[in-house]
Amino acid sequence: MECKSIEEFREIHEGRAYVNSRKRGLVKKLSVEMYDKGYWTLPDRKPSGYWTLERCKNVCKGYDSQVDLMRDHRDVYAAIKWHGWQNECFVPMKGRKKPNGFWTLAKCKNEASMYDSPADMKRGSPKAYNAMKFHGWYEVCCAEMKNRRVSNNFWNEERIIDVMLTTKSRTEFQSYYPGGYGAATSLSIYEKLTKMMVEQGLWKEKNTKRRKRTAPDQKWTNQMAIDRAKDYDSLYEFRTKDPKAYHVLVVRNLLEQACSHMKRKHMPKGYWNKERVMEKVNASESLKGFKKRFYAAYQAAQANGWLKDVVGVLGHELERWTIEKAKSVIATCKDYHDFRIKYSGCWGYLCEQNLLEELTSHLERRGDLYHRRIYAFEFADGHAYIGLSKNPKERYKKHTKEDQKSAVYKYLHKTGCEYEFKLLTGWLDKDEASHAEEHWRQQYMKNGWEMLNRVKCGSLGGWHGLLHTLEECQQEGRKYKTRKEFSRKNPGLYAYSAKHYGLDVVCPHMPKNACIKWPIERIESEISKYGTMPEIKRENPHLFSRIDNLRLTDKYFMLIRGVRVVREEYMSDKVRNDFIKKYGSVLGYKKYSLQDCQEVARKYKSRVEFKEKDNSMYDFAHRNYNMDEVCIHMKKNAES
Repeated sequence: MECKSIEEFREIHEGRAYVNSRKRGLVKKLSVEMYDKGYWTLPDRKPSGYWTLERCKNVCKGYDSQVDLMRDHRDVYAAIKWHGWQNECFVPMKGRKKPNGFWTLAKCKNEASMYDSPADMKRGSPKAYNAMKFHGWYEVCCAEMKNRRVSNNFWNEERIIDVMLTTKSRTEFQSYYPGGYGAATSLSIYEKLTKMMVEQGLWKEKNTKRRKRTAPDQKWTNQMAIDRAKDYDSLYEFRTKDPKAYHVLVVRNLLEQACSHMKRKHMPKGYWNKERVMEKVNASESLKGFKKRFYAAYQAAQANGWLKDVVGVLGHELERWTIEKAKSVIATCKDYHDFRIKYSGCWGYLCEQNLLEELTSHLERRGDLYHRRIYAFEFADGHAYIGLSKNPKERYKKHTKEDQKSAVYKYLHKTGCEYEFKLLTGWLDKDEASHAEEHWRQQYMKNGWEMLNRVKCGSLGGWHGLLHTLEECQQEGRKYKTRKEFSRKNPGLYAYSAKHYGLDVVCPHMPKNACIKWPIERIESEISKYGTMPEIKRENPHLFSRIDNLRLTDKYFMLIRGVRVVREEYMSDKVRNDFIKKYGSVLGYKKYSLQDCQEVARKYKSRVEFKEKDNSMYDFAHRNYNMDEVCIHMKKNAES
């Protein structure tokens, strides 16, 4: 008896005692017994199975309506709804909701006779009043009321005061007695009477105080903002009710210091470092328990690559799928759909290994609106019934137990004859299944069976019409040049067209190989037509995106004064010459190589002569190369 609650029991006996009792299913039973005997105090949230029928009945005895019960004991109300105990718990209530058609003319008349005016009836019995107004019985029911209509001189000061004394606030007076409120305002006595009601203490004084304006950031001190944060218990409440102080603390990096006393549901960014994660790992017994109890820490370990350290501490190995494990898991599944939902990781592993069809071929598939199976009921007296369904098991259940309008259900309960249920085909396309059903019916009739089918075979049941016709899909497809553009701008209709008609029929004008392939040879041949990257991006966006995706920018381009220029070895001769003439001076591109400058310099005997007769080439060589190398054949003092 050293524990006072289930939480304390789990914390103290976190080892074998709690784990073993939970494995055997004893935690729920023991906790309920401890609560009943008074050894444990009841928490705010009751354990599973606590609310039995007797306890729910005892709680319901103190309430007259379901609304009051739901407001005070939402957990009891939910338990009654879940177990279906409405008749046992709600029927004894006096204020239970009236069924449809309860308020008849006689009952409305009887209810109206208890009130002196329609306003009193509206306040005292709103349901009867609404029913009377809805059915048009207002004149009949209110004919015998004393104060049905008020004369012009009815509301005087004395009557207004008498009515005010029965109310608790201004809003109640205005809503319950709009005629009295209007008369008080027209007589200019409303303010005088409200002051009187406030002085007597019957009404509260109207709150005219405005919210204090917070000071600007310059007047906020750190201590002022921290003191404001101490008034709140949660970060959400502090942020919503006092945003100015919250903003000051965020800007000055004092939020964690000021909000350390608050209960936080979500830890701040960067909270889960490796030390804190390993602390939680040491407090866990298994990897599964660590993931379940400290999911945020598990996510941080997975994102930062600490999962191997976690597994090493816990002594487990990371789960890796093998073919043997996959076979054992598949054996526990009911059908293919169940396997894919429960074991999505194993399903993905088999897809990667191309073993999905081989290992799951024996699992039963589920049908849908576009795939059906043909089934048959064969009775021992020579009668038969042929049908199709996307879920044969569910259809069998309806024929034999639920659907009383079914021909099989009627014949079975009429004769009690023995029968055999057969699946005649595998999964067929809906159109093929529609023809196959009629084919099997004719086959059975030829073999001497008497058919119970009352309706012509081939109906798929429900609505299976097409949302869009072929002409509509083709008309929409003509607006686009490629299938990629079609799928990007109208994905819904694109998917619908592909599923029902086929893209070759809907988009015959589009090229089948709309997706252009860009091998390296083609990229280099296309690049040779351009001089700069902005030019490629503007004139050939497909080439630009391919270069960017393959990360070939540094290979084919060099950066000159902030502009990416195609390297010389990838430029064609024509493009290089045009590019140098157009952009060379602006980008500092070398129009001439060192050999070109040397060939021109050999025509002259001195640098002075070179400068006078070919000034442009001299300036270019002087800016870009060493003049000693350009004029190597000249004497060093030739300029003097």
